[in-house]
Amino acid sequence: MTPSSAWYETPDLIGDHVKLVQLRPEHAAGLLKAADDDEVFRLQSFARPTTLDEAKGLHDWYTARPNAITKRSSYSSSTTTSSFVAK
Repeated sequence: MTPSSAWYETPDLIGDHVKLVQLRPEHAAGLLKAADDDEVFRLQSFARPTTLDEAKGLHDWYTARPNAITKRSSYSSSTTTSSFVAK
């Protein structure tokens, strides 16, 4: 069942100083650059992406699951070299 209320819409929000946009495939390179700090991912439920393909996989996983941000994912955390690749 897909909810149809406005609550689930994801419009871009553009203000005078900030623009909030929906995560898009072209953001993968920026996501990878922003993720270049192990400390940021220390408490995450997934490993830090270290390649562009892993960042794309992370993007694909979250965009395929619109409510994933508010729910705990089934992926387990790993501080080793495991990668995040959507299957």
